[in-house]
Amino acid sequence: MNPYPNEFIVSFFSDATLEKRIRQRQLTAEEKDTITSIYYQFFTGGLSKTCPDRFLDAYIRIKNLLKNKTMSEIKEHKKRLYHLKRGVAIMYKGNTYTEINLTDEVAKDFLVLHPERKEKFAEVPADEPKEPKVKESKVKEPKETSEQPDE
Repeated sequence: MNPYPNEFIVSFFSDATLEKRIRQRQLTAEEKDTITSIYYQFFTGGLSKTCPDRFLDAYIRIKNLLKNKTMSEIKEHKKRLYHLKRGVAIMYKGNTYTEINLTDEVAKDFLVLHPERKEKFAEVPADEPKEPKVKESKVKEPKETSEQPDE
């Protein structure tokens, strides 16, 4: 299926009654298909086929993406090579990253330092880097002196 144009996506999710119809489970089959297709246009990982709140979950994720990113950023988001599993957050250098704000550079560096946490990712390229791009800041150790302090 061809991706939906950006204007359509913004218009579709700007419908003031859409969330209400989702919460009341009154979506048409066409609306369900549209939400599902748009979801997969931007996100990897599964959208449950059995969860009764799957359309609400997809709606919220897409609305948050539209609220927090420009359309060009959204296109780049999908092109990323590293994707976290649904509901996973990682801490790296004092920041919390989720699927929405994770970048390839942060993911690569994180996995170099924490290869045992690869299972948190839904997608990782086969050729992972061996050294981080972002250098760790090093704390300088105080120099030892042979002098005794004055008493």
